[in-house]
Amino acid sequence: YKDTKVYLEYHDFGPSAVWIVTCSMATGSLQCGAPVPVSNPQTGCNSIPGGVATSPAGSSHPGRVYAVWTTADPQTNVASGCNYTQLAPFYALYVAWSDTPSDPGSWHQVPVYIGPHGSSENCPGTSPVSGVSTNTCADMSELFTPVAVDGAGNAYVSFIDYIDTIDKHYNVYLARSSDGGSTWDGKSDGSGQPMMVSDAAGTHYTPNLVAGSAGRVAVVYYRSDYATRPFEAGDTC
Repeated sequence: YKDTKVYLEYHDFGPSAVWIVTCSMATGSLQCGAPVPVSNPQTGCNSIPGGVATSPAGSSHPGRVYAVWTTADPQTNVASGCNYTQLAPFYALYVAWSDTPSDPGSWHQVPVYIGPHGSSENCPGTSPVSGVSTNTCADMSELFTPVAVDGAGNAYVSFIDYIDTIDKHYNVYLARSSDGGSTWDGKSDGSGQPMMVSDAAGTHYTPNLVAGSAGRVAVVYYRSDYATRPFEAGDTC
């Protein structure tokens, strides 16, 4: 146990930066280092930490640490009230990775998946202010976004999202990286298409994730037959 390190992930309430704390039992008692900021400016004032995982010994990137979070963008976050309301659509999923996690300059931020957004994605009623904060139906705020790494070093993130360009339900998706977090589903800009792992009917929430030997992964989640969706003009309860 003295050779084991533990990593804690959290966000603050003001700028909503995502932080990693490295803890160790090397001295015989638990000692934790200073928090290190790992998120990007895109996260400004609104974030939801998703999960943290370490690449195992014998993998292609042993000891590499991954931290995941969701957000929207600074303009949308501010227009929808930041952390105080968390009414932003949370369409952007990011990961930061580092081989020396206690070094603040060692973290690399990469988009895992950026959901559809823009004027063609209008979802009125999802925020008190119509406009930039309603320009998407995608919403990964329906917790959580766990991350896991298999024995070969492949990284996986599971998440719940309403991606109307794929399926108009809250579904469970799996994003994958085979190059140490640099690209996800083959893209470095978040445009790769994740794999839908739930069935298309009903609503799905709260995924969890575990990875085993190379290429083996399991996802669990809650499911309801009832199909919820973001409120749209003309909807009734």
